[in-house]
Amino acid sequence: TSHQYDVNSDTTVKFKLTDSSGGIGSDDITLRYCGDPAEFSAVNPDGDLVQCDVTSSGTKINITVKVADGGQISSDYQYRLYLDYTSDGENDLKLTYDNNSIGKTNKVDGLTATVSDDKQSLLISFDLAPTGWTIDMPLNWYMESQSGVQKGKKIGSADAMPDNGYFSY
Repeated sequence: TSHQYDVNSDTTVKFKLTDSSGGIGSDDITLRYCGDPAEFSAVNPDGDLVQCDVTSSGTKINITVKVADGGQISSDYQYRLYLDYTSDGENDLKLTYDNNSIGKTNKVDGLTATVSDDKQSLLISFDLAPTGWTIDMPLNWYMESQSGVQKGKKIGSADAMPDNGYFSY
């Protein structure tokens, strides 16, 4: 079954299932909102990550983030993607996009970063095989942006996407 919720925050829903014998099971599920439009878009729209999407072909993963209205993927920001595909709470891979170049901390093949024509979205793609991640495993990730000095980003205003920890795919 599927249902679309029209909310701008995390929400908890109750899932209830009745089997053919009349048995009933239920569970509470927390759905995470993938966005933070009220964060600080009016001040720093180039670094305010407000939407995200993850897809996989089974061999390749695609993660897309979008900046706030009025913003663009900018050379004044570094955009960092952290992945925990072993579900141990540690980052297994960090990818950075900075001033039209992409970097990585661990081996990954087929790594590309593409900025949309309107420069509002950043798509990062890479092959799954070197990571050891498979489609049946949870993929925990988050993305952040940081303004400041290029190639180091030690200063400036950070924005995490999502703001409250890992997003699971």
